[in-house]
Amino acid sequence: MYGRAATNLGYDRIVLTAAGASGLPFIANATGGQLGANAALIRIESGEARFLMDGSSPTTTGGFPIFATDTAPLWLWGNGILRNFQAISTSGTVTLDVLYFAAGMM
Repeated sequence: MYGRAATNLGYDRIVLTAAGASGLPFIANATGGQLGANAALIRIESGEARFLMDGSSPTTTGGFPIFATDTAPLWLWGNGILRNFQAISTSGTVTLDVLYFAAGMM
């Protein structure tokens, strides 16, 4: 994260299936407020998933693909993108490993 100071807010494992899309549950607290996360680093452990960041739900055939064989992790920046992120497995069960950050300019 060149040019940014960041605080690690936590880690989450999200299990995806082809039955329906899932978001990033860690960013909302019990009252629905934000925990201060405005960045996330995501890796997929195995298989393939699809995601969208506009608040609509991806399908097993529609959305941007992400693969376990990708050499770079997926970085998400901004509260709106974190809130609107949705992912789904294209088949079977897929696990996303997610690190959450509060990032600000240095």
